[in-house]
Amino acid sequence: MDNDFLYGSVVGGVFIFFVFMLIVFLLSANKLLTKKLLIVILAAFVLRMISVNFYALTPTDSSVTYFPGATLVFGGFGTYFASYISSVLKLLGFETLLSQYYFSNAMGFLGSYFYFKIYVYCCREARFSYREYDHCGAYALIWLWPSSLLWTTGIGKDSLMFLSISLLLYGVVIMKSQKIKALISLFISLFLIWMLRPQVFIALIGALFLLSLLSKKVNKTMRVLALLIFVLAIIYLLPLILQYGNVAGFGDIAARSIQSQGNLSSGTAISLPTHNPNLIFFFLPYTMLANLFFPIFLGIRNMMGAFASVENLIFLLLLWQYVRIRSIFFRIFPLSTLVFIKYIEFYLLAGVGILGLLNVNLGLAMREKLMFTAPFLVPLALSVIFKAKYD
Repeated sequence: MDNDFLYGSVVGGVFIFFVFMLIVFLLSANKLLTKKLLIVILAAFVLRMISVNFYALTPTDSSVTYFPGATLVFGGFGTYFASYISSVLKLLGFETLLSQYYFSNAMGFLGSYFYFKIYVYCCREARFSYREYDHCGAYALIWLWPSSLLWTTGIGKDSLMFLSISLLLYGVVIMKSQKIKALISLFISLFLIWMLRPQVFIALIGALFLLSLLSKKVNKTMRVLALLIFVLAIIYLLPLILQYGNVAGFGDIAARSIQSQGNLSSGTAISLPTHNPNLIFFFLPYTMLANLFFPIFLGIRNMMGAFASVENLIFLLLLWQYVRIRSIFFRIFPLSTLVFIKYIEFYLLAGVGILGLLNVNLGLAMREKLMFTAPFLVPLALSVIFKAKYD
């Protein structure tokens, strides 16, 4: 047996098992662990182990960019920061590619734990009983969502972004009751988000702006404040983000989308109706929907596309159910929780809008949309138990 494989399996396997036991301990200590939940978490642990070994068999950015290029020289945002983290992990004993896959997947496991804590918070705010929110279907959405099991394995940015966004939202919901813990969570998560994917900052701030603009529950002072924050963010952060993306302006973004059509023959690109960069932005609704729901069986060319199609179809059906019951569903929540759920909706909209502008690569869409769809799994899980209660 290869020494690197054996070392990675032992070190990484022990670490992810430790994270699994830590999650079980924390849930038990908070009196949240039930038989149903334990079975789901155990299934998540097993599937994560399988995902790591499946991921290790395929060539990815982790194996050709982040891990080989890891250096302790701090190089900046995005890929440079991910490589810097990889070099730090090597010093901590995660010296092989496989061991770092296990570490990354374990960070995704922790992200699912924080999403579950948010789910429990919302259930209690809505006065669901313990028996009502102890629901296998809702648990499966949070712990067993296929993309969260697989794409959090990569060494790059996906796993830490998954964890950071869950930690950020968890910090928001505990702000009233545990301010110090919440502030620490917000600081760590915002720092990691900024260093790994600065464009997500625009989505976070854009969602705040949309919430304040479109929600009737927000007063005029908050709307003005949100508008001011959004304008300042555009003025000061957008040039940095464009520089991070190696583009000079929106014209370059459109040109890059057109250039990506060269990948269409390999089945990785979203087909665009125009090759004119000046018209590309008129098709933003189409590219948003394509990033969110494609592939969906038509035109798939491999097994990964088939799996992605099944997940996308499930997401589409759950979203349809959510939209149908949304007006009634919202009546059960107090104002603060209602605003929080609406913020998640607007974050999904803003995030997919950014993807629609920047990305026409289906392979990237399958991975990167997890940053925006993962928080929305919580409202979807809440709608599942709401439907189960009132049907």
